[in-house]
Amino acid sequence: MTSPELPEPDQVLADLRVICEEIRSLIQTQYPPSLIGYFWNMMFLSLIGKADPDNDDQPLVAGPDEQTLIFGMEYVHAVIASDGLSVSEFRNVETEVGDRILELAREALTRCFSYGLASSKGDALLSDYENQKLAFEILSNWVMIRGKRYQVLEEEFFAFTLSPHDEVLKELYGIGAAEIASEIQKVADASRHGVQRSAEVLNSLMQESREAALNSDQTYEDFLPELAEQRPEIAEKAGEAIRDLFFGGTFNLSKETDLPKNFLSDLAFQPGETSNFFDDGEFSGTPFKTLPARIKPLVQIGEHFYCTEPNFVRDASYRAIQRAIIANKPEYKEQWNVKQKDLSETAFAEIMGSHLKGAQIFGEVYYPLPDGQWAETDCVILIDDILISLECKAGVEALNPPAENMQGHIKSVERLLLSAYRQSTRFLDYLYSAERVPLYARDNGGGYSEVVDIKYSALRNIFPIGLTLESFTPFSASIKELEEVIPIAGRHNFFALSIDDLMSMKYILAGTGEFIHYLEVRQALAGMREITLFDEMDHLGAYVSNNRVDQTAQEMMTTENIDFVALDGFDADVVAPFFHDPNFPNAEPRRQVYPDRLLELLSALERTGDVNWLAGDNFLRNMASESRNQFQEHYDKTLPILGSRDATFFATGGQVGAVFWLERNDGVNRDTLAIEKAQSLVLAMDEHSTMLFKMAVTPSGKMARATAKKVGRPSPIMANYGRILADAEELRPKVTKL
Repeated sequence: MTSPELPEPDQVLADLRVICEEIRSLIQTQYPPSLIGYFWNMMFLSLIGKADPDNDDQPLVAGPDEQTLIFGMEYVHAVIASDGLSVSEFRNVETEVGDRILELAREALTRCFSYGLASSKGDALLSDYENQKLAFEILSNWVMIRGKRYQVLEEEFFAFTLSPHDEVLKELYGIGAAEIASEIQKVADASRHGVQRSAEVLNSLMQESREAALNSDQTYEDFLPELAEQRPEIAEKAGEAIRDLFFGGTFNLSKETDLPKNFLSDLAFQPGETSNFFDDGEFSGTPFKTLPARIKPLVQIGEHFYCTEPNFVRDASYRAIQRAIIANKPEYKEQWNVKQKDLSETAFAEIMGSHLKGAQIFGEVYYPLPDGQWAETDCVILIDDILISLECKAGVEALNPPAENMQGHIKSVERLLLSAYRQSTRFLDYLYSAERVPLYARDNGGGYSEVVDIKYSALRNIFPIGLTLESFTPFSASIKELEEVIPIAGRHNFFALSIDDLMSMKYILAGTGEFIHYLEVRQALAGMREITLFDEMDHLGAYVSNNRVDQTAQEMMTTENIDFVALDGFDADVVAPFFHDPNFPNAEPRRQVYPDRLLELLSALERTGDVNWLAGDNFLRNMASESRNQFQEHYDKTLPILGSRDATFFATGGQVGAVFWLERNDGVNRDTLAIEKAQSLVLAMDEHSTMLFKMAVTPSGKMARATAKKVGRPSPIMANYGRILADAEELRPKVTKL
């Protein structure tokens, strides 16, 4: 069977230009706020139509139909910014025109996909870039990915990223970072809830007016003019609700927010201000260009400022604010860069602080190079037997469209992510250059003072991470496909995260142990080029759903004899429901399933925080579902024995070999007894080592504290070897490997 022949890219692009030019002409015939309201009402009805009446927790996620509507709204912005206002006076939308725009939008998106496919198979676009698969993903993402944001995080994101610039924001706009963040959240909330809010207001007013009509001797229709005259506030409320519901009022930021006019103006295109989008070039007017909303998310219509597509308020506002501040105050440019760098370097520890129990955090770490020069690593985090190495990048996002210059677009992202990889490699090379190496801080005199020394053999794992301010999806998830990116020091896979990613993770992952375990799974996937997940939220959702998703995918490839696995949809199925829940942030996120007793042990390990607790935590989280349930069963059978003994135990062997030692929480040190028992079981089960979990249990059966320790085979030259061996012989008949 032969594959269908792909059309010529030039012909597809020519057809696309014709379609987009017709969309442009049709938009020019309508009053923009009415058109915005028309599209958004259709969006609302489309999402509601997908709702499952029996499942209130089902997230309403934008699919192809909704993405078409968002596409139309983006083009309203583009036409106003580029061509000005052809219709500046209020009028209703001509529904046949609105429907035709959406029909053309669907055709345009289909042509974009066809062009990407055709280009990737020929030499029109991607032949100069060695990774055509990644280039196609980037090209498609530039056009296709719409409506996939967690809008409840707007305030948190902007409060965090703008906080270093609070003083200059107040100077220029009379409003600080926290207030701006709060107002931007209002924009997101209005777009999410505005239709429902307006419909509820109209319904309430109708009920009120009908009740008033019943108390009169007139029909409802005859009574309405009299009611409007007697109570003009009802007519005013109804008019406002109708404007919000049908004529784009919820997208009028002048009304929905208290943001200052000069601030809104700096984030808005004046009608006809830009000529870059419709420039008569090869990609003129098509989605392969940079939409004006990517540069300034608002447009001004009369005295008011509108966002025609609310997702761009989040995506574009941070950089738009940066450009506006520097345009108003050019001397602030260097300060912005310095403060942005400082923010990026502290972001990981600040955002994930509750997930870094007992961590030592070292910012701006210096170390010597063989040539006598000094190098810097942005942040090093030591937590138990784990080291996290962070290279933080906050460069300007890639505004240059990939279709016009794929190499330039990718190189701008590579500059950030590959430079982070190279710096991480240099740092880990230093760590492995000697058994112990010191790390330094810069002192006030310009010299270097040692702050910590690190013994690499004491580290169970190292996570080299590139942290970016922007999310460079899908490139950040696919950087592993670049030929240069190989495991550092032959064992540590590099991966990239964004500040956005961290802000989502901290809600979904339960604590330090789970966070570190997630990083382990994430790192494993970063070394598997044959397995693809779209972005970090897909990785996060796959982890919650499948735990060791890396092992699951590898087994799938082996058993089914396949060469490539693409995993998708985990963000929508697992992560999104939490952020779309009306009770956010007090809703309960979906998490991995653990039996109660295992959760109690995990909690006790983290609470106690003894040496090697993370190794124990990691061991338990790597258990498959069956092993987790077996732990619960054995624990519940063993616990009652503490009623007549000071200590007892149970053990598992094989792939989940461990000894679980339960003792009374009476302050008596039984470490030697526990270790000897673990050594006996290592011999009885003929293992090289086992993990010993010691749990101190209160009279009520609760775990007061817990520790974990790896125990190896005892040496025959040990003084107590004979006693251990005799115990092992006694235990051997009782051992069953699971």
